[in-house]
Amino acid sequence: MNKLALYAMLVLVFVVPGFRIQAQSQVKQTERDTVAKPGITAIARNYGDSIVIRWAPGTPTLWQEANQNGYMLIRREVSVSSETKDVKLTSSPLKPLSLSEWGSRFNSGKDQLAATAAQVLYGKSMVDIGKNPGLAQMMEKSMDEQNNFGIALFLADYSPGIASGMALRWVDKSFDKSKSYVYFIFPAVSGKGIVTDTATVFVDASEVAPRDHLPVIRIEELDHQIRFTWRTIRGLNNFTAYFFERSEDGGKTFRKLNETPKIFSEGEQDQASGIRMLSFVDSVPQNYKKYTYRFYGINAFGDRSQPTDNMTAIAVDRTAPPAPSIMGAENFSGNQVRITWKENTISPDFKGYLVGRANSFNGPFKPLVFQFLPGGTTTFVDPDAHPDESNVYVVTAVDTSGNSATSMPFYAIMKDTIPPAAPTGMKYTIDSLGNLKLMWNPGKEKDILGYLVYRANAPDHVFTPVAKDFITDTVFYDTLNLNTLTRKAYYKLVCFDNHRNPSNYSDYLEVVKPDRIPPVSAVFNKFLVSDTSVVLNWAPSSSADLEKQLLYRRESDSDNDWKLIATLDKNISGYMDTNVKPVNFYTYSIISVDETGLRSLRSFPLKVRVYDRGIRPGVKQLTGEYDSQKKVVTLSWVYSPNNEYYCQLFRSVDGEHYTLYANVERGKNSMIDRKVAGSQVYYYKIKSVFIDGSESGMSSPVTVSIK
Repeated sequence: MNKLALYAMLVLVFVVPGFRIQAQSQVKQTERDTVAKPGITAIARNYGDSIVIRWAPGTPTLWQEANQNGYMLIRREVSVSSETKDVKLTSSPLKPLSLSEWGSRFNSGKDQLAATAAQVLYGKSMVDIGKNPGLAQMMEKSMDEQNNFGIALFLADYSPGIASGMALRWVDKSFDKSKSYVYFIFPAVSGKGIVTDTATVFVDASEVAPRDHLPVIRIEELDHQIRFTWRTIRGLNNFTAYFFERSEDGGKTFRKLNETPKIFSEGEQDQASGIRMLSFVDSVPQNYKKYTYRFYGINAFGDRSQPTDNMTAIAVDRTAPPAPSIMGAENFSGNQVRITWKENTISPDFKGYLVGRANSFNGPFKPLVFQFLPGGTTTFVDPDAHPDESNVYVVTAVDTSGNSATSMPFYAIMKDTIPPAAPTGMKYTIDSLGNLKLMWNPGKEKDILGYLVYRANAPDHVFTPVAKDFITDTVFYDTLNLNTLTRKAYYKLVCFDNHRNPSNYSDYLEVVKPDRIPPVSAVFNKFLVSDTSVVLNWAPSSSADLEKQLLYRRESDSDNDWKLIATLDKNISGYMDTNVKPVNFYTYSIISVDETGLRSLRSFPLKVRVYDRGIRPGVKQLTGEYDSQKKVVTLSWVYSPNNEYYCQLFRSVDGEHYTLYANVERGKNSMIDRKVAGSQVYYYKIKSVFIDGSESGMSSPVTVSIK
């Protein structure tokens, strides 16, 4: 490979999107790193007889300036005391080798990497931007500088000699192994005034860094390929490049699979774990042949890691045979289904066919045979297909390596003339807006396709379908119009199986709609008033859902004075109110209540006045007793009306002709008759007389004998 070709290869590598320059690795106690603000990054490694310091500038501009002005290195001894000792390791700025020094130190004709390093340091730019560059030319120039910068850092990582020649490496052999040191690296500042932070790195000289080793590598055996993957957490951070070797004689001799170091970008994310992985794929000419591999990496110091343990792998056949094509699946008798398929090209390693069945196109498919059907077979009979479920079949071709290819699923139509049973268990809920939820029991058949819902306004009307398609659940939602005079709706169900066989209609379900319209008010049409009662007659509400009637009465004209006097059945159309008083006015009204509790407006009030015929309740328990000592008759009675009254006492000597004998004032319930003669019989009666002129009837007579 000539120098120009190698340079072009490295340019292609470093313009790969996502590539990250390796200027720093993970550092244990023996190799610490400190990343300063934009400037220089430094790392160190203790080899026991020497401490190697490696660094890298952070930008192409800083790299170019440092190549011109050089770097300064200072070592500071770290101790528990406050005293420190600085040693200047470079008396003058450390600069890259001149072009002539490159030629004398490296054999440019044979060392192509060294020649490439000299090219990026001293070669003429491949981009000529001219005197008045445009934006595109300036971006191209910047990309060229970035490529040179990246190639230089990669070559320094790969070769210690090139790193030293580029002034990116220093070897310190004048140290005390019992001490600890901090190294300071900074660019010599030019007259242009470029300022950058100093890079520092700590080294414990008593601890020697162990040799690096690669992480665990996972092997995947593919068809004529073997794939190796490992985690980037260690791999990409520790190593700049890799070499891969393969042996075909069991590990006795190895051959490099890459003459130039293999570098990677940031890796690919593993779908299962989400971790970024590096991968290497080796193509092999023969499957089932054992190969032995070992890998090692190169870190930023140009050191090779410990080789991995020998890894044995074989490529295996991953190519599936051609998939068969099912031509038909016929239910020719009872539960038997004949599956036929077209046999495509048979590969030399063909093993046989498997037939599977499921109750849906998505599977899972259960095998119907446990012995492979030989090549040339194109028919299979399933003796036990499900009569009331879906039967979907696949045929799988399998080769001797276990690779398989499956046909497209094929649906078998079963002959079925037996309808499912009629649905049962219908019930419903409905809210105040008419939103109906209809529910029923699921059918016991396994081949139920769905249900159709039918509705009518009366059980003897024609039921029409509500939904246009089958309901696959056992719940149906409907919305009923509540602003109608139809207070009920009726539903029926029909169940269909997969062969469209319909069941009988279910029993109808009566749905009572929520009532939003109050009942019509009752109307008084006749009344009869006496002095002791008011007889009312009315036409009850004409609403079909009337449940009861509430009869109210008031004795004044105030709306707050209504009192419920009776709760009546919906069929009652008359009532006698006996709790009345003469001369009083009474007003009556009726409120009708329907089955949902809605109330009508109060009926038009009926106002009546109770008659007064002037007849009052009679005096009761009139008694008379003769006192022979005093020669008097003592009379007593019971009477206590609320109105103003007095009593009139009547007396007769023959029991027929009574005359007014005495007036007794209110409140007195007794009287003494002193005007009596011996050997005579007296008859007494009494009545009450009120100030309004009304009076009671005569009481029953009482007889008193004078002896």
